[in-house]
Amino acid sequence: MGEAKVTRDERGRIVIPSEHYHAFEAAPDVLIGPAPGGESLYVFPPAAWNSLVDRLRKGKEGDDPEAPAFLRLYTSLYRRERIQGKSRRIDLTPDLSTLASLSDNVVVVGRDDRLEVMDESTWRQRTADILAAVKPLAERSRWD
Repeated sequence: MGEAKVTRDERGRIVIPSEHYHAFEAAPDVLIGPAPGGESLYVFPPAAWNSLVDRLRKGKEGDDPEAPAFLRLYTSLYRRERIQGKSRRIDLTPDLSTLASLSDNVVVVGRDDRLEVMDESTWRQRTADILAAVKPLAERSRWD
């Protein structure tokens, strides 16, 4: 959980922040691809990726005739990347970076079983939208 601002290096790589690295220590590889909506990237350890694909297969099997096509397309957009040693760097390929509109300044957000990487401006906008949406609830709850 939590967020970390990270600057991509000249080769487009980012460092997995130390506070998030524990989920990736056991595996030398990660799977990186677009989050639904395409404005960010998900970074999965292999076990979490396999679990997600299994859930998608089981949850959609027989329910939706377009589900197999979606699963093929979605999984084809993911790339396996090796975590680069003690530096904890991963490569965000140009095609994935373009897909998620990433600049050199990104935010890495810890989620339950994955990381989410997004452009810093996208993160600021998302955060502002969420805070605006919960403000009435906070006021009604007297959190101030």
